[in-house]
Amino acid sequence: MAWPMTYDLSIYRGDSARWTFALWLEEEKTQPADLTGVTPRATIRHQIRLSLPCTVTSNQIEVTLSAASSASLHSPQVGHWD
Repeated sequence: MAWPMTYDLSIYRGDSARWTFALWLEEEKTQPADLTGVTPRATIRHQIRLSLPCTVTSNQIEVTLSAASSASLHSPQVGHWD
């Protein structure tokens, strides 16, 4: 798997959102990555730093954005996250 990977997120200010990322050890996606003990973090960097809650289930990381948090995002229309 090539690192880092790039994922575009479309966010409408004031809406909630949820993304799920499945991690695999190889391109064929037959061996799930072992995320035991992993503490994922996600942050949107714009005029403010907005931390996004993350949860781990098996080889998946779920990232959530509440409506209240997305309402705090302002122009310009492009920001960065990791």
